Amino acid sequence: MKIFITGCARTGTTLMLRLFYAYRGAEVVGGEMELNGFIGMRESNPERLFVAKRRFSTIFSYGLSLEEEDRQAGLLADRDFKVINVLRDGRDVVCLPARGTPCRADRWIASMQQLGRHPRLIDYHVRYEELVADPNRVQRSLNEVLGLKRQDHLFDEYPVFVPDEVFQLPNVKDYPRYGKRPIDRSSVGMDPELYKTQCSRTQAIEFETLLARWGWIC
Repeated sequence: MKIFITGCARTGTTLMLRLFYAYRGAEVVGGEMELNGFIGMRESNPERLFVAKRRFSTIFSYGLSLEEEDRQAGLLADRDFKVINVLRDGRDVVCLPARGTPCRADRWIASMQQLGRHPRLIDYHVRYEELVADPNRVQRSLNEVLGLKRQDHLFDEYPVFVPDEVFQLPNVKDYPRYGKRPIDRSSVGMDPELYKTQCSRTQAIEFETLLARWGWIC
């Protein structure tokens, strides 16, 4: 089985990718992949679990022209793999301290708008808040929905089952939040009002509309 992980920056896509090392024989791509490259890549062993995550310029991750969005949506509509999308409260996404490429409010807005336009392209949504609160529950749900088998470890055992070299990849090794540490909830609910300083008036209205639509605020 092939699995492609999507989601806006700072939502937990890297954590989600690493968690698949919990499955026996999983082939996990350590960097990021373009959608075209993932579609064209053949598994070295079709019996193994093959998992990769999106590059930034991918649908459900970044603001695209409508033409490019439709092109990528078309690719996902005709596919032989599963798509997992990682969701996170936008107030935590845009308020995280800059580590690498900052995530602007308009990027989170664009990713959520794309989900609203193409909901049927996602096989499973993982909410970051639920993942860090009860990783094993999320794992059980993933197993059931996607038919995953050959589990060697529980998600809450992270990071003991992840190879050490994964934490030394060039795109993560200089950022402490990507280091070898247990799953925790320290970055949930950091500052629920700070996003307002990063949004224009129009952006703030759309931002709050999306928060409410996806259940983060009532």
